[in-house]
Amino acid sequence: MGKRSFANHPSPFIVDVVRERTPYDAIAKMKNARIDGAMGYDLHLSCLDAEYKNVESIRRIISGSALPVMALSYSQNYYQEAYEETEEERIGLLKMAIEAGADCIDMQNFSFDRPSRERFDREHAPEDMIFAHTNPREVTLNERALARQKELISFAHERGCEVLISCHTFVPMCAEELLCLARHLESKGPDVIKIVGAADTAEELAEALRGMLLLKQEIRSCKVHFHCVGAFGKVTRLVNPMLGAYLIFCTDRYSAGSNFAQLDLKTVADAFRTLDWRMDALDGGV
Repeated sequence: MGKRSFANHPSPFIVDVVRERTPYDAIAKMKNARIDGAMGYDLHLSCLDAEYKNVESIRRIISGSALPVMALSYSQNYYQEAYEETEEERIGLLKMAIEAGADCIDMQNFSFDRPSRERFDREHAPEDMIFAHTNPREVTLNERALARQKELISFAHERGCEVLISCHTFVPMCAEELLCLARHLESKGPDVIKIVGAADTAEELAEALRGMLLLKQEIRSCKVHFHCVGAFGKVTRLVNPMLGAYLIFCTDRYSAGSNFAQLDLKTVADAFRTLDWRMDALDGGV
């Protein structure tokens, strides 16, 4: 891999989410976040103004960072408004980031099969895919899409860039179903797996915590991260990293472009640095 790694750190790896419109604003955001405890950055390429969606501008941002940078292309502008683009355009931004020296890219699990972003093809799911009945988002079964995903992973790895596969299912799963999904993602050869589920009840929260413990125990070939949206989602953002989730997505100094569900960076960095929370049963949380 490259000189910096996004995937090979003790967990939790505290990441500042960078959603800015210009390279200068992105670099300033990253400098402030480093002061407040960030260990790496989550750079949303789609938030950049159109004139900055090019290799030169992205390289300027990445070269201005002293910490690992993961590039994302989520088809959302600075104000979190979705916009239309082709899959080639969206993936093209990720390839620009690879060329610009990104340490990691986030390859969404629906990549090259946009319909699966919203709809799961349950009819063609294999019998051993025990999570199929939950109808998760962002799970493709399209063979051509799966082949192109593996090609993108190889493209990145050959250029010294790591790959995180993200899957925002937005549905609750039991622990065994969650592990089945993680195994499906693991088979593609990523460096990190990120799953975002849902927890709207106390029972779903308890199962999400059990699921995180199972992922920590069973997924060994790469780092794994899991948290939830929903009424109990913020609890999983805090507790799951203590149970082995690799990442904590934070925001340093909220702005109009921020996701307010994400935790405050300085508060989290200070808490995880000072609290005696690590457990021997979880191998020190590493």
